[in-house]
Amino acid sequence: MFVAFAFAASVGAACVFASFETALAWGGKTHEIINRKAVDRLPEPARSAWAPLAPGLAAHANDADRRKSTSKDEPGRHYFDVDIYDAPPFAKVPRDKRALEKKHGKEAVARWGTVPWAIEECYGALVASLAAGDWGSAGAWAADLGHYVGDSHQPLHCSKNYDGQNTGNDGVHIRFEVTMMDRFFDDGTIELQGDLPDVGAGPVEFCFSWVSEAYTGLDEVLAADTAARAADSRFGDAYYEEMWRGTKDVAERQVSAAVRDLAALYHSAWIEAGSPSPPPQIPPFRAAPLPKTLADEAPARRPVALPVAAAAIGAFLASLLFASL
Repeated sequence: MFVAFAFAASVGAACVFASFETALAWGGKTHEIINRKAVDRLPEPARSAWAPLAPGLAAHANDADRRKSTSKDEPGRHYFDVDIYDAPPFAKVPRDKRALEKKHGKEAVARWGTVPWAIEECYGALVASLAAGDWGSAGAWAADLGHYVGDSHQPLHCSKNYDGQNTGNDGVHIRFEVTMMDRFFDDGTIELQGDLPDVGAGPVEFCFSWVSEAYTGLDEVLAADTAARAADSRFGDAYYEEMWRGTKDVAERQVSAAVRDLAALYHSAWIEAGSPSPPPQIPPFRAAPLPKTLADEAPARRPVALPVAAAAIGAFLASLLFASL
C-alpha cells in the first residue's frame, strides 16, 4: 500500500515539476521589458504607430509561456538546440523546416526546438493582421513574436546543454534567466540607439544570425555558474552576486540584442503591411487565425494540458490511497 501511494505521489509531484520547468524562459519581467523597449527602439514614424500597442505588448509578453500547459506543441517553439545539428556558425543546418525534418525526422526536430519557424509564423500573421487593419490581432501576434525573439537570444535556449546538465552546471537555467535577472537586471542599460539591422532574407535566416550570436555567450554563463557555485554552493546571496559579476555583460548584451532584433521585425512587418496608422483605440488583443498559407505549415495547437492533467491524476490516486489506509 505504501509503495503504491509513494508511486502515485511521485507521479503527481514529478508532473507538477515538469509543468513548472517547461514554464521557464527569460523571466516574465525580462520578457515584458523586451517587448516594451522594442517599441522605443523603432524609428519614426513607426514608433508613433506602434506606441499605442506598447502597454499590451508588455502585458501579453508571457502568453506564449502560459500556453505550454495547454498545448503539446508549444514548449518546443521556445528554443532551438542548434548544436545538435552542427558546430558554430551552424552553416550546414537547413533553414527550410521540411528539409530539416526530412534529414533528421519530424519528431526529432520538434524535440530539439523550432523557435526560428515559430518566429516566421508570428511574423507572417503579424503582417497579415496589420494589412487587414486588425490591430487587436496584430498586437497578439506581435506579443508572441517578442516572446520567441527574446527566448532565442538567451544562450541556454540555443544548446543541447540547456540546463548545464552536461557540464556539472545542473539547474543553471532558472538561476541565470529568472532569479538572477529579476534581482539585478536594470532596463536602463538597454541600448536604444543606432540603425536597425536588415531582416534580409526573412525571419528564419535573421533568427539563425542572432542564434549564432547568442550561442557565443554559452561558455560565459557556464563558467560564471561554476565560479559562483564555488563561492556559494547553497545558492544564496553570494552565489547570485558572483553569478551577476560573471554574466552581467552577456545578459545586458543579449537583452539589448533582443530588443534591437525585435524592433527590426516590428518595423519590417509594419512596412510590409503598408505602414498603417493605428485606430483611435486599440481593441483587446486576440489573435486571428493564421492565414491559410501559414496554417498549412504550422502544427495544430491542440489544448491538451498533459502536465496539469497528469498531476491531477497523481493527486487523485494519492487521495484514494489515503482514504483506504
